[in-house]
Amino acid sequence: MVAGEREPVARAIDVLSWLAANPKPPWSVRHVARGLRMSPTTVHRIFGIFETRGLLEKDGEGGYVAGLELYRISHSVAAQMSPVHLVRRHLEALCAECGETVLLGGYDAKRAQMMFVDVVQAPHPVQYLSKLNEWLPLHSGATGLAILAFLPELERKSIYAAGLASLTDRTLVTEDDIEAALTQVRQQGYACSHGQRTLGAVGIAAPVFDAADHVFGDVCVTIPEQRFTEPMAATVGAAVLATSKIVTEELRRAGYRRGIA
Repeated sequence: MVAGEREPVARAIDVLSWLAANPKPPWSVRHVARGLRMSPTTVHRIFGIFETRGLLEKDGEGGYVAGLELYRISHSVAAQMSPVHLVRRHLEALCAECGETVLLGGYDAKRAQMMFVDVVQAPHPVQYLSKLNEWLPLHSGATGLAILAFLPELERKSIYAAGLASLTDRTLVTEDDIEAALTQVRQQGYACSHGQRTLGAVGIAAPVFDAADHVFGDVCVTIPEQRFTEPMAATVGAAVLATSKIVTEELRRAGYRRGIA
């Protein structure tokens, strides 16, 4: 009975998640149903509920677009409940100091993955554009390694057991290689990677912790290899580490806590 009651809610949330991952309306019932492997009848019923609540509106041509209530809710959550608004100015300051693109990563313990939740782009014609709100593995790149290094051992082992896919020919794909890299990350306080997630990109990242001392995510500076020199690893690393500590303090003062697995 309880599971049956929860199922419609879970399906509605799945539809919302799909819309967030495919933010190019108009959306059609059949398109969403195919994407979620859900029956068109179920999606149509959910769309109908969303429409009555003002989350979606018909576009007059058989499709649906976002309603003002969806904009209101999403804006309210982003502005008041997201940690992004707490720390944005510190990311901007780091971008100004380093002259390179700065990213804020967030970690989801249930998924054992991360995503970029904010970015401050550098004013360079050549830079690597990172997508926001896209789930990424932890074992590849500085942004993942800076988080992975400070997770409990059992949590890391679980991530390794799930599989370590290679994103480039520089991605670390064995537990021994990753653990060796993580030892260095813990020693210096930040991670530095070359082309592990995106060829031609250097990443330098340091972890951020929440009010419960769990890893929230990290702060990262990404630099095209043609602009990177070895002395930058230490200087940018120090700046990233300093900013990550400031961001951690902001989250702790606000009492922000991420979910746990």
